Amino acid sequence: FFFNLFEMSMREQVVKWIEMKDSMESRIDEIETMLSETGFGLHGGLIDDEGYPISDVDKIFEIRSARNELAMLKNDHIDIMLKIEKGLESCFADDEETKEETKKTTENTTEPPKQPDSDIDTPEDSNNSDLSSQKHKNNTQHFCKVNQVQFGSPAEESGLKAGDLIFSFGYANYSNHNNLKLIRDVVVANEDHPIDVVIERNSNTLELRLTPKKWKGNGLLGCHLVPV
Repeated sequence: FFFNLFEMSMREQVVKWIEMKDSMESRIDEIETMLSETGFGLHGGLIDDEGYPISDVDKIFEIRSARNELAMLKNDHIDIMLKIEKGLESCFADDEETKEETKKTTENTTEPPKQPDSDIDTPEDSNNSDLSSQKHKNNTQHFCKVNQVQFGSPAEESGLKAGDLIFSFGYANYSNHNNLKLIRDVVVANEDHPIDVVIERNSNTLELRLTPKKWKGNGLLGCHLVPV
């Protein structure tokens, strides 16, 4: 019972972890900005402009507390990123297992179609053809478009260009992208790790490798995707 309950709540747990990660990153940015503005930075001694230790006890406590909090947040951020990655892998594996079980059940309960006496396909033949080609369709039907790519971004480094049509983004594709939400999960779970991206450009299919990472701009990609 408890195992099933855990499995049922995994997706919700991953969402909570992502929210916690976003909160951590916001707090990390706040602390780094504060330390930078004070002039003491993230490391180094607490000395004044003349090289003497500062005498303001409250200021010393504030700087040291902020540095300690920053160190703990960065360690927690690493841990929660690992949890998110493992959680997403678990959710994806569950989806694949469920699809496979459904496929097997369908195959076991459906009678084989009768062979027609002519070369004309019957409705049953068409249905079976649709089922057998569904997996191929998921990987050959684009589900979003690159609307904009920022200069110097990870997306530009990978070779993505505005107008590219995306067939698959990691394990996100036409059948499971959930209004592009899965792309965000893929990006978050693979920060600093390459992702395989299959696109169509000028009627040609290309395979790119995109590594989500922090850069001078916003986000981890530096591009804008829109559904199609």
